[in-house]
Formats: sequence, C-alpha cells, structure tokens
Amino acid sequence: MKKVKDIPMQVVWDAKILWQSICRKNFEKYGDEGSCVLGSGIAVYAMPLKGKTEKKIMLIDSNIASCCQGSLNWERGIEEVLELFKKNGIDAFYESGHMD
Repeated sequence: MKKVKDIPMQVVWDAKILWQSICRKNFEKYGDEGSCVLGSGIAVYAMPLKGKTEKKIMLIDSNIASCCQGSLNWERGIEEVLELFKKNGIDAFYESGHMD
C-alpha cells in the first residue's frame, strides 16, 4: 500500500507541467470545448499522512492544468500524463468529476 509521503513530488510537478502544456496546445487547436466540470483531475489511492485507511488523493486538479472550463481541453492527451506516472511506479488514474 503506497503512502502519500512516498509519492515523489518531482514526478507530480513534471506531470503537472506536461498536462499544462498539452492543455495549452488543445486550447490553441480546439478552443474551450466540453462541459464545465468540478472535481476532476489525476488521483491515486494512498494512505494519507494521518490515518489508517487508504483514500483517494487528488494529485493534480484539472483546474490547475487547464486555462479552460471545458473538460475536453484537459481530457484530450490525459493518457500521456498518466503514462508518466506509470513509468515512475505510481498507479494514478483520471477522476472525471461531475458536471457543474
């Protein structure tokens, strides 16, 4: 079971920068497309710093990655970001959130 403190923050930072770059390119190509969504981003299941139960921890909120409200902006290319986590031994996943 992975603990939050064991997740390398440099990997999270690199993934955030990559995701922002992808979102910028998507905006230039497609504009602001998709539904307004809350609670979406890249998450992991891990043990929090305090506690004994594994929880879903949001590593990168989509609103930090994207300049847009449209979910298609950040959903396009998410596989590349998740692959970066996977290569570094982190079992991250995309949390789609809910429509606003």
